[in-house]
Amino acid sequence: MECNFLGHTFSTRFLICTLRKRDYADLQSGTWKTLMETVAQDARYMWETGVQSGCNPRYWGIVVGIIGDWPFLHKCAGFERSFNNIQKKVRVRKAPVGICHLCQAGQVDCPFEQIETRRPIWASTEFVQDPFAQPSPFTTQLLCVPGEEAGLFQFDWFHTMSLGVLKHYLGSVIALMSDQEQQGSIDERFASLSEKYRRWCHQNSERAFVMRLTKESINWENRSTYPTGSLHRGALSTVLMKWVASRFASETFPNEPLLSLAADACAAIQRCTRIIYRSGLWLEAGQCRLVAELGFQFLRRYSQMATMAKNDQRCFFIYQPKIHSLHHFCMTLWKAHQRNTWAVNPLGFSCQQSEDFIGRPSRLARRVTPQTPVLRRIMERYLLRAYREFVRSRYLVRPGWDEYKHSEDLTTFNSLRSISHSFKATSSTLSIMPRIQGVTWSTVGEENHLLQQLWGAWLKVANPWNLMKWKTSGFPRKPRVSTLTLYF
Repeated sequence: MECNFLGHTFSTRFLICTLRKRDYADLQSGTWKTLMETVAQDARYMWETGVQSGCNPRYWGIVVGIIGDWPFLHKCAGFERSFNNIQKKVRVRKAPVGICHLCQAGQVDCPFEQIETRRPIWASTEFVQDPFAQPSPFTTQLLCVPGEEAGLFQFDWFHTMSLGVLKHYLGSVIALMSDQEQQGSIDERFASLSEKYRRWCHQNSERAFVMRLTKESINWENRSTYPTGSLHRGALSTVLMKWVASRFASETFPNEPLLSLAADACAAIQRCTRIIYRSGLWLEAGQCRLVAELGFQFLRRYSQMATMAKNDQRCFFIYQPKIHSLHHFCMTLWKAHQRNTWAVNPLGFSCQQSEDFIGRPSRLARRVTPQTPVLRRIMERYLLRAYREFVRSRYLVRPGWDEYKHSEDLTTFNSLRSISHSFKATSSTLSIMPRIQGVTWSTVGEENHLLQQLWGAWLKVANPWNLMKWKTSGFPRKPRVSTLTLYF
């Protein structure tokens, strides 16, 4: 069984609802609670009753985990303990309530910063204290392990690493690397570092995402503040980690012991990430041991770097709550190894694909008038796009489409190929994409009659119900350049 990462997100995820912010913010805060209760009731119906298809088999759906970024989990479940409750001062009037809904980390005598060990104090406090401010509709409607209801809400690997721990790690590493440049001012040193980064991206065919690395891009105002990294995309963290790893492999930094430890940490977490991305949904006991040990190695090096920087009165390698989430991932896999059982791949609780899915209806929403019925129009546009992707993925079969491939219409499709040969003879290009059911080509000069032939031939093949887009520049005027694109 593989992780659900392949394919268009419209074909692997479903849109439940769309809401304007004013519908659930401020005085309308009850709307969010009602929405969560409705979703929980529908999920209960799926595991209790299920749905029956036209072929008579019945299917059931069981929710094994709820994932999302940390603010969503906090709002969705109504936790009393989350990252919002981190202690920000040395002395406080009220005892801290903790930062984790799974354990008591962050409370008195239970530090979440204890990441250098496999036996942290908080390990014995898992599921001891109820984290809910009031009963959650999900824990009352869905199947949960008795006494471990909070375990239904899982940390997300994507936000924990690419948009969390690695941002803080990269911020400090890039700041330290900038100090190794020979230029005088800090801006000149970062300019030299940016040039090396762009050159590496070009040589290795990697997308840079940013053209300049600056002290602002890592949130490093001055040397009395921690560089936390303001990386706006998870893919940027991935590319920067590859670049940093290549520099550590080809260079040494004898004058900076922090970078020597950072090299070990980088090698460990990069290998850990490669293993889980190349594995399926389930990890056997041996894989759990290897991934957990690599994660523990990264955490030990991070703790050593933070301690060394603090002793030298330097602001590098900050502790943030998300590093506690990584510790939980490692501890879960290590316990599975000790029990000699299989465990779920951390990517099974990763939602980068869901983040991609959220962005697509959001873009559709920006193309809909805000007047009533805006929410209905968004859902209708989403259904149109989802229908197209379902057809492409062969989840839905259009009437007559399978028969077409073995019918006389195949002769019509072959006529497209013959037209393509005539275009090649006139130094123009034609591309027919099978299974994507689209045609794209460009033509120059006096060949618009061939364009008309192809248009007529394609209409004989295409289903009138298909969504088609005709994008043309200059057609049928001549001798302008014309472009035709069909897709559905």
